Amino acid sequence: MYLERILTNRYPCYVAVPESLEETVYNHVEYYQNAYSESEDTRKNIFAAGKMYFLKFGDMEQDPIWPVDIWTDQQHDAASIIGYLLADALNGFPVPLYPLSLQKAHESAALGSFDFDILQDMIIDGLRDLLMDEQEMLDRYLLLDRNIALQRYMKEGK
Repeated sequence: MYLERILTNRYPCYVAVPESLEETVYNHVEYYQNAYSESEDTRKNIFAAGKMYFLKFGDMEQDPIWPVDIWTDQQHDAASIIGYLLADALNGFPVPLYPLSLQKAHESAALGSFDFDILQDMIIDGLRDLLMDEQEMLDRYLLLDRNIALQRYMKEGK
């Protein structure tokens, strides 16, 4: 998102992820179809329960962007829900600019650090291959010390 200059505003913001974008990343149609899909597939919605949004709670260009699903039945209240998450994120602790309610929800669902490191390395290798002449921008992005979630576990002096 940073490389494409998406959600780099100097204020909190959000964007709904278009269904066409979600379709390009999932292998099975039932993972992304929502209740508004016009599909004849009778298996639709066995996994999808809502609409995905990308949210940035901070006012800095490099603040983290978080994916958030909002239940399909609550789409009419999406702006209010995101407003509540923003209020929760402004006081987020121990991870700043991340809603405490979501921190608690993700405690047991998060990837372990070793799994995450492997996945992250694979993603970076893939991006490096795609970027070719623009690899320098990726290197600059990687040098930004932005892993605020990990910083709380790091001991001083290491």
